[in-house]
This record gives sequence, structure tokens and C-alpha cells, in this order.
Amino acid sequence: MIGPDSTITLDFAIHRLANVIENLVLYPQNMIKNLNQLRGLHASQGILLELTQAGMSREKAYKIVQKCAMKVWDNKEDFKTLLIQDNEVKKYLNSKQIEELFNINKYIKNVSYIFNRVFKNK
Repeated sequence: MIGPDSTITLDFAIHRLANVIENLVLYPQNMIKNLNQLRGLHASQGILLELTQAGMSREKAYKIVQKCAMKVWDNKEDFKTLLIQDNEVKKYLNSKQIEELFNINKYIKNVSYIFNRVFKNK
């Protein structure tokens, strides 16, 4: 019978995940260090979306973001600097817009709200 077996497996997985979350230890300084090691690549999705919303085709935006990202991996360059210097990117985004996309607060602004909703019964 698939139903009971699936339910038992799901129950096990939920309890295991709850245990992981309850015992999770976070080290904010290490998180920042790890983000910095990426040299800005954490913002690649936001850059891609912003370029397409500014009118660039998705294919072209992907190619430009990918080209810059590979320079980060291969030459240890800074992703934001590469984007600001890229002539194609300049046609759609100015340096201020790019700077805003690298602001970490943009990505974590709803963390407290989400945690409060998830853990409000605890």
C-alpha cells in the first residue's frame, strides 16, 4: 500500500527536518565571508532579471551575465566591476542601479517576517 508507506516516510522526513532546524547554528561572520568569496556572484540572478526588465533579451542578458561570471571564476575578478564596465550592460543599467542590486539588504529584507510566520507557534 503506497498511502501508508508514503505517510510514514513523510512523517519521518518532517521530524528529521524539524530537528535540523531546531539545532541549526548560524555564524553570521562566516556567512559574510562565504558571500565575499563569491566576489558578487550572489547577485547574478537579480542582474539577469533587471537586464531583461530593462529591455534586453533574455538570451543576450544570460550571455553577458555568464561571460562576466566566468571571468570571476577564471581570473578572480569582481563581478560588480565587470558589469559596470561592460558596454552592453551600460546601455540598460547605470552604475547606481547595479550597485543597488549588490546590496545584501535587498535579499534579506523579509527574513524576520518569514521567520515570524514560520515559527510563530513556538
